[in-house]
Amino acid sequence: MRVERVPYRLITVATAAVFLAACGKKESAPPPQTPEVGVVTVQPQSVPVFSELPGRTSAFLVAQVRARVDGIVLRREFTEGTDVKAGQRLYKIDPAPYIAAL
Repeated sequence: MRVERVPYRLITVATAAVFLAACGKKESAPPPQTPEVGVVTVQPQSVPVFSELPGRTSAFLVAQVRARVDGIVLRREFTEGTDVKAGQRLYKIDPAPYIAAL
């Protein structure tokens, strides 16, 4: 049995033809056109800066308001949330138990 060899000259010529065809001169593409753009003229003006954010507040310090003596409170003499001054009366306590103790 005789095995036929592939003719190397034929393969070489075919490969050379492919490479030479690839080296051909390319067609030059037309230069790209300049795109049209829009122009806006700006004017300086003041713009207010603000933010609306959700949130929750809490007191940094809490003051406990309590009486120094025991008794029945007849009247509260301050409004919750208002400022109070040193020495200002906060509550009126029923004086009857203290008068009876004397």
